[in-house]
Amino acid sequence: AAQKKKTIIIGDTLQYDIAGAERAGVDSLLVLSGTHKLNGDLPGLDQAMKSAALFPTYLLPSIII
Repeated sequence: AAQKKKTIIIGDTLQYDIAGAERAGVDSLLVLSGTHKLNGDLPGLDQAMKSAALFPTYLLPSIII
C-alpha cells in the first residue's frame, strides 16, 4: 500500500484527478496546460475551484519546460 505522506496525484482535471486525490486523502498537483488550459486566466481558475469546492495542493503551469 502507498504511504499517503509520500503520494501525490498529478492531473489536469478538477472533477476527476483533484477530486480523486481528495477522496484518497493525498496531495494533488493540477497541471494547467491540460484540460483546464487557462491561458493566464487565474481568476477563472479560482472561480472553477470555488464552484467545484476542489482545491489542489499544488499548481503547475506545464509539465513540459
